[in-house]
Amino acid sequence: MIFPYALIALAASVAYAQGPTASGWDDTQILNYALNLTDLQNAFYSQSLSKFDTQSFNSSGYGPFVRTGFVQIGQNKASQAALLGSILGANATASCTYNFSQVSNTADFTEGSQIVENIGESN
Repeated sequence: MIFPYALIALAASVAYAQGPTASGWDDTQILNYALNLTDLQNAFYSQSLSKFDTQSFNSSGYGPFVRTGFVQIGQNKASQAALLGSILGANATASCTYNFSQVSNTADFTEGSQIVENIGESN
């Protein structure tokens, strides 16, 4: 699983060294945008998964592997945020405070997961 992170680090460091882009955004702005999006996703998984144990997923008709998969996605988001933060160093924007308290059941969680992932894929 370390291989994807190495690719992200390599791509980010190459992009970071190149200066302004055709879009007019510089590399710091682009990487901070990615960091903010990843922070949002990380907060969603961290806050939401802390509410629902394996039994909550099982009771909702999901197999035990479903929560495990979501935990792995959440860990991936935390690692991505840490990597982007380390690349940006002092140039990293501060994380926002997110509140996902309205996610009250596993159906809300799985739907919310699809939404936050689609946000990441659409940009």
